[in-house]
Amino acid sequence: MKGNVLDMLSEVGEFTLDYFLKEGVLKDFPLVGSVLKMLQAGNDISNLIFAKKLQAFISKLNEHGITAVDEKVLDKEKLSELGCELIFIIDNAQNVNRAEWLAQAVIGLSEKRYDVDTFQRLINVIQRYSPPLSKCMGSYYADTPMGFDEDYQYELSNLGLLKHNPIYITQYHLTNLGQAMWYVLEQSGEIERLLNNK
Repeated sequence: MKGNVLDMLSEVGEFTLDYFLKEGVLKDFPLVGSVLKMLQAGNDISNLIFAKKLQAFISKLNEHGITAVDEKVLDKEKLSELGCELIFIIDNAQNVNRAEWLAQAVIGLSEKRYDVDTFQRLINVIQRYSPPLSKCMGSYYADTPMGFDEDYQYELSNLGLLKHNPIYITQYHLTNLGQAMWYVLEQSGEIERLLNNK
């Protein structure tokens, strides 16, 4: 594969990374400059895939006009730490949709829908989340019965998205983390796609 990954990115997207580095959210994520230098140095398929995931993440933030996270929500040191963690999670994301989900999680944090602790847990849950679980989530978080395997409740509980009542084997309750994940799924269009494919 010849050519530069960054050239491909600017051709594919309707934005340039330079703009985001100077004007947007990326200026507050200190590791992005290092990542971009790494992308410029290499031309392999893993860089191309990472570039596409990073493009999806940035595009989602751009759609919502997110240029920075308020320092009242997150101080610069913590933002730097989370920026590093996000870069690794975006790189390991299973697909482009996950990168968009991560961006939606950042949007929710900037809108103060949840605290930093919930955000950190949420970005790690996104990494391990299996989309078929959304059917079960809908039964709890939207009162939308979509049909699901009962094992899903247990799996959602293990992720912290449902709270299991130890007295009653089949009783589960909502959690703050689950509500944050439901917000990400709804806002990213995942639930709408699921309902349309019913």
